[in-house]
Order: sequence, then C-alpha cells, then structure tokens
Amino acid sequence: MKINSKFHISVLIVVAMIFSVPFVSVAQQNSSRGGAEVAAAEDAQAIVLEAKAAAERDVNNDFNVSLFQWSICGTAVVTLSGMGGALLGCVVGEALNPPPQPSEGAGPICAVVSTGMIYGCLGGWGTGFMGSLYGIYKLGGRVPSERLIGKSPEYIEVYAKIYKRKIGLDRAATAAVGSVMLHGLFLGWIIDTL
Repeated sequence: MKINSKFHISVLIVVAMIFSVPFVSVAQQNSSRGGAEVAAAEDAQAIVLEAKAAAERDVNNDFNVSLFQWSICGTAVVTLSGMGGALLGCVVGEALNPPPQPSEGAGPICAVVSTGMIYGCLGGWGTGFMGSLYGIYKLGGRVPSERLIGKSPEYIEVYAKIYKRKIGLDRAATAAVGSVMLHGLFLGWIIDTL
C-alpha cells in the first residue's frame, strides 16, 4: 500500500493537525479550567466546614451563658403544657368513656378511672409535652449578625442553618431533661400520697 493516494495524504494531515501545538494548547486550557472548577469546589467546601465549626463553637458558648435561663423556662413550659394536656385529655376521655360502676371486689381506683380517661390523659400529656418541645426547637435562636459581617453568602447560609438547628436542639434537650425530672418528682409525690 502506497502513501501516495489522496486519502492517505489527507489522513496524515489530519493526524498532524491533531497533534500540533494549537490543539494541544486548547486541550491544556480546558484542563486548567477543570482545575479552576475543582479549586472553586474545594474553596466552597472549606467555607462550609469553617461555617459549620464556627456555628457549633458559637452555639456552645452562647448556650452555656443561657443554660440556667433555658433550664428553668423550658422546664416550666414543657411541664405545664404536658400536665395541662394530661388534664384536658383526662376530661375528654371521661366524657367519651365514663368510668364503670363499682362492682364487688373492684379496688377503689377502678370506681373513678376509665380506660378513656387513661388514654386521654396519656395522649394529652404526650401531645402537650412533644408540642412544647417542638415549639422550643423551632423557636431556636437569633443568629448573631455581628459575627457574620464581611462573610460570604454561602458562609452566612450554612452558619445560620446550623446555628438555629443546634441551639434549638440544645434548648429542647435541656427543657426535656428538666421536665422529665419535674414529672418524676410529681409522680413520686402522687405515688407517695396514695
């Protein structure tokens, strides 16, 4: 096979053009653009990590300052709404399912308590307890704007989201622990008086 045919000569020219300097430089420019995109993605990831670390650090510092306040207020809100829900549930349960008439051999508590009252009481308590905890979580906290001055929009978005979620969880957890302890004391008092 000779190289003198027009087809073979045109193939050689195309191959030479493919490996020539301008095409190689275009390929290098495209690869450097990919490198710039990778660098931008790494910078964005670094911003997210920095914002996350700063938000968690600030929540811990801010929450330690207001721990006593949120322990008392949160405990009171959760306890009162849990007990109020239990009382309301007990009244509704009694209206829907009145207690049975006392019978021979039934204990004194069977004469005044129906299953509707028990289910209503437990359902109302759970609704009040969990509803108030959810409210405290959603209340979250105000993101301190002085800490965000001069930061990028991505940083502010990540910082605010993490700050609100973390401080809401911390406040709700503190209120729940305090409320459970107060409910335990109240239940112990009730058992002791029976």
